[in-house]
Amino acid sequence: MPAGIDEIYDLTTERIKQHPRESLARRALSWIVYATRPLRVEEVQHAIAIDDLEPEDRSIAKDFLTPEALIVDACAGLIKIDEKSNIIGLVHKTAQEYFDRKGATHLPDAQLHIGTRCLKYLSLDVFRDGCCPTDDLFASRLRENKLLDYAAQNVANHVREETMRELRDLVLKFLMDTRKVSCATQVLFVTRTGWRSEGISQWYPRDFFGIHYAAHFGWTEILRCLIENSEADVDLKDSYGRTALSWAAENGHEGVVKLLIVEGKADVNLKDDGGRTALSRAAVNGHKGVVQQLIVGNAEVDLEDSFGQTALSWAAENGQEGVVQLLMVEGKANVDLADGFGQTALSWAVDNGHEGVVKLLQSTTTASSRFALHPVNRF
Repeated sequence: MPAGIDEIYDLTTERIKQHPRESLARRALSWIVYATRPLRVEEVQHAIAIDDLEPEDRSIAKDFLTPEALIVDACAGLIKIDEKSNIIGLVHKTAQEYFDRKGATHLPDAQLHIGTRCLKYLSLDVFRDGCCPTDDLFASRLRENKLLDYAAQNVANHVREETMRELRDLVLKFLMDTRKVSCATQVLFVTRTGWRSEGISQWYPRDFFGIHYAAHFGWTEILRCLIENSEADVDLKDSYGRTALSWAAENGHEGVVKLLIVEGKADVNLKDDGGRTALSRAAVNGHKGVVQQLIVGNAEVDLEDSFGQTALSWAAENGQEGVVQLLMVEGKANVDLADGFGQTALSWAVDNGHEGVVKLLQSTTTASSRFALHPVNRF
């Protein structure tokens, strides 16, 4: 940091404390500093407006939006707006570095603040109709509700274990509203794809209930509450045939996986509509700790999916060396199984150039294992 730059920012933050709109500045800075991606002006305006809603307000009207000039003024020169992109951000990278070091002092409850507002936004009454049945309606919903995309995609980045105690009731209330969860689920799965193809707004799991949502995001304590109060069937399947355990395993949430197996008594060998198990989902993404939990929970290692692939085959194809070794040593996986394409775990590893995996598999693979000369396209 240049000499004296800290003192400049210290003086600026002190000036903000004396500003008549100190509260506005704190709210805006919390979002700008701690958001997981750059935010547009309209997103910050909606984030600020959520605090001013009355119980009867279904959505955020334009009258609730704080003019951008007031936001900039309240922040005393710490933020700027890019006219081309309409992104609102800190004035310089040194300002971000300053808050990275001193943010806990100036914005101590920022994560709790953002997590609360994300939940409140997802819980707005305007979303009580659930998912949108057409691309046009979906696009209109995103246009009119500027913070919806960010809240749906990033709520778990701010609703963390350290803030869960304060937010538990708000989280549970949201998860028990199946229609609002459906709305958030559609946004979660569709917007991250870019949703440019016709009809893609409908490509997301239906019947994705609170237990699936909590498992997907790794909210262990929330799932414990649902299980203890008999509010959730742990083996409930969504429209893809996937369970909470499947989603938690895919995303590497070890605590959730253990909870679902030990306390929820989840069936670790249930298959989804593609024949994939939780073990297969964890293996392909290299989640070694989750694979360990599933093996201990009596997962059948050699179960085949609709393509005839096993967890070992998926892990080998994707170069997940640690998982391959775990499946072989502790899971006693059959390394010689061939799938519907005649491919073995070894041949998939060879096709994709995963040398470490090849060496592991060669140490136990028999001469009968078959090699495919070319990669196979399954889709």
